[in-house]
Amino acid sequence: MRTTKLMHIEVAYSPEPDKVLRRFLVLPPGSTVADALRASHLQQDYPGCADDSPSLAVFSCLVKPDRQLNDGERVEVCRPLYADPQDARRRRASGQS
Repeated sequence: MRTTKLMHIEVAYSPEPDKVLRRFLVLPPGSTVADALRASHLQQDYPGCADDSPSLAVFSCLVKPDRQLNDGERVEVCRPLYADPQDARRRRASGQS
């Protein structure tokens, strides 16, 4: 009898700057980032999560939806930035808010 080891995957999404949603999944080997996103149901629970083809990352490295996952990885659904980080730094350095 052959057993297939399942993978434990985390999917994280932050709908607001101070709120992080985490879903823990058990998926079959060969699952992709897109499979994990579908299984997490984040797009149904938080429709804004899917706006404008969200950027996806695995441990902060941008990936495509067809990337295969490994056991223990974390998929991150990235929100668009509200402000350009360089502009924000310049404002802070010049004393502006």
